[in-house]
Amino acid sequence: MYSILALDPGSKNFAWSYVADSCWQTGMLSIVTGKPEEIVTHFRPQLTALLERFRPDEVVIERFMTRQRSSLNNEIINVLIGAVLSTCIDYGILTTAITSSVWKSKFRRDAGCPSNDVKLKGKSDHECDAVGMAAFKLDDPILRSLLAVSALLTSVERVHRTRKQWMLAKEVKQLWNVSHVKSLISRMVEQP
Repeated sequence: MYSILALDPGSKNFAWSYVADSCWQTGMLSIVTGKPEEIVTHFRPQLTALLERFRPDEVVIERFMTRQRSSLNNEIINVLIGAVLSTCIDYGILTTAITSSVWKSKFRRDAGCPSNDVKLKGKSDHECDAVGMAAFKLDDPILRSLLAVSALLTSVERVHRTRKQWMLAKEVKQLWNVSHVKSLISRMVEQP
């Protein structure tokens, strides 16, 4: 069984997801601000603990795309990505960096969903993105299908909340056996 540790870096929220055999676990790593060596000193032990715990075949990390000309966030995230890459080299683990536009576009296209949002109950947006990246990288049809249904249900709920297309939302919810899908998703989340 091939396993992936997917990482969604952020200056305040750094999410991880370990995926193997269509099951996943997620979590968050804590981040401190400061000088690059302080950031790495705090972050690297958490990362090595994950690598030791899961021993993934591959690590995939989302490349950070700047939204501002210059910012402390950019520097922090780039330092964290550098720490991930150097640590994975030390462990001899294949590491891939991908942009969110690559995996989210493919996810939306494959899922046939109007939304590229991956939503899982009780998980942060960053954790959901990490699971989505792993599903993209593994090309796991079961996991991709469950995430696609989750995205579709999220879109349906968003449309339903706006009340503009209430009947469409109702019909789509009837097409998908919502309780069955949610049951499947909840059974797969957090399995060892």
